[in-house]
Amino acid sequence: MFDLIKFEFKRVISSPLIYVVLGLSLLVGVVSGASGLYNQHYNFFTTLTGESVYSSSTWTALSGFYTVFPIMGALYVTLFVGNDMSSGFLRNKLIAGHKRSHIFFSYIITQTTVALAELMVFTAAALLTMLIGKCSLDLDGGRMIVRFLVMAFSYISMIFLYTAFTLSVRRRALTIVFSTVFAISLSTVGLIATFGNYSVVEYSKYEKVATEAKTLIKTCLKDIVPDNIPSGDYDGAEDMSEYGLYGIYSVEDIDSLYDNVITPMKPFYYTVRVIYVVTDAGIPSDYGNSLIGSGYNDELVTFLDTYVNSMDRILQSFGAFENVSSEMNDLRADLKAVNTTVDYTVLNTVYICKTLVWSVIWLGGGCLIFRKKNIF
Repeated sequence: MFDLIKFEFKRVISSPLIYVVLGLSLLVGVVSGASGLYNQHYNFFTTLTGESVYSSSTWTALSGFYTVFPIMGALYVTLFVGNDMSSGFLRNKLIAGHKRSHIFFSYIITQTTVALAELMVFTAAALLTMLIGKCSLDLDGGRMIVRFLVMAFSYISMIFLYTAFTLSVRRRALTIVFSTVFAISLSTVGLIATFGNYSVVEYSKYEKVATEAKTLIKTCLKDIVPDNIPSGDYDGAEDMSEYGLYGIYSVEDIDSLYDNVITPMKPFYYTVRVIYVVTDAGIPSDYGNSLIGSGYNDELVTFLDTYVNSMDRILQSFGAFENVSSEMNDLRADLKAVNTTVDYTVLNTVYICKTLVWSVIWLGGGCLIFRKKNIF
């Protein structure tokens, strides 16, 4: 098997495609480093100060590969390995007496090494770009390196998938299309997956507070809102000020707000929760938010807090706030108990475990199929 691996490495090095891939890795690294540089010097994260700006900028530079490399890796693996399948070169290896398991893992090892070379080139280019731009690097006490390694492991797992799938399917076009679509879909799903990064227990707390707020406010407004106040969007600022109202000014409007904004979050949450649990799609945003101690879904709590506060103003305008002030304070206390921030160590455990499981599936399943596949 060692001779087979040496032979594969010679083929990789002699292929012009590898230099194209490494050149693209260099380019992506420079662009990512420049993004980190821009964020730090111009404080793109306007809510951050001090060291949090340095750490977030460093993470911007180091994590930039995750949106591009999966697609680039998919194309490289399927073109390089797929060519051996379609040209009959792989069949010649079997005729020469090589074991199928040796052939399978020789491809896995060489393609993984190429992926590691991509990451090394990228990392060097990104950090060097930031240093040339006189940026302050903050590795967050070494935890930044761990984040990067976990993300790199996730990318390597994708290489396992691309290689195993290419060796398991005869049709070269299918492997290219599947791998590319998978990579693009992962990046797209990553935009919404982290909406499900907090537990069902925490979501239930949020929903409970939302329901209590709706019930409390409707009960109070039934007796104090005049019947002649129009429902729905109303642009008459003078008429609004006449009633002292702020945006929502009828019981029906409260129903509409709850049904159209809060309630639809439930099916959406459970959908993205499943995606989040079974994939690595949310890893860039999760780690980015762990740097600043913020939950990706804190906007849910912020929204509900704004909702409760606006109702305060409405009730106060009618002199009815005193009757429900204690209930409103209880709602605020319940809101503070909703925690959507995922701890750094928990993120490490979650993503390492998920990536290990998927790696075993890709490697084990791919090897099993390849050993039984009729290549002739």
